[in-house]
Amino acid sequence: MPHRKPQPQKRDDSEPEIVRTLEQAGYLVLKSNHPDLIVGTWGMGWVLMECKTPGPNAKRLESRQVKLRDDAARYCLPFYVVKSGEEAIAMMLQHERGLRSRSVDLTVRAVLAETGLLPGPVASDLDDGGSAD
Repeated sequence: MPHRKPQPQKRDDSEPEIVRTLEQAGYLVLKSNHPDLIVGTWGMGWVLMECKTPGPNAKRLESRQVKLRDDAARYCLPFYVVKSGEEAIAMMLQHERGLRSRSVDLTVRAVLAETGLLPGPVASDLDDGGSAD
């Protein structure tokens, strides 16, 4: 039986526009086969992106893509399915806002806890992990 070369993975038609838009916005974009893209931004980590072509015949996630999405969620890795460059930018901005707000919230809570201004019980007020009654 003759040896067959593996066929290159078919890329979604929307991918070049998504990559171009992300790169123009200053993101580092690495093309991959699983997921389609790994997108990085300064100080905000990495985001996994699966590109899909919009329209009535748009394909759903394949089983391996669903598994990757589920695995990413278990490890708190952001995973987005995007159909356009505009949607990809929106997802990156949402990701960055979420990271900033969590970071600010944790910092503010730490400062308030140290100064005793944090309303409500804090972990040290709870007896044996129970309620603050």
